Amino acid sequence: MSKVDVDVEQHTFCLETLANELRLDIIRLINEQPMNVTQIAKKTGAERSRVSHALQILRQCHLVETEKKGREIIYKLSEKTPLFKKQHGDIFSMIHEHARVSCPSCKKFHAKRMKHAK
Repeated sequence: MSKVDVDVEQHTFCLETLANELRLDIIRLINEQPMNVTQIAKKTGAERSRVSHALQILRQCHLVETEKKGREIIYKLSEKTPLFKKQHGDIFSMIHEHARVSCPSCKKFHAKRMKHAK
């Protein structure tokens, strides 16, 4: 395993960006299909202003990029970040595998959420 220089502030910012239910939900949705703010707000049930703010934070971290189509701004996952590259497994796959294989806390949390969802 190679040693990676750890910039704690940088990693903290990135992880804090991802440690938000709305932002993760947005990432999950636009991973399936690029969308505009109105579509994202409708699917998440969040107010447009909250969605816009979340998208601004995701853009600052270069996790999301925009494409203008006429008067509409479409949000999609950034192709530049390695977090969403399918050939290595995207972040959702990595988290799922982490929980499945090596993290008892994540397993308990997932089981608890599934119990409440029924």
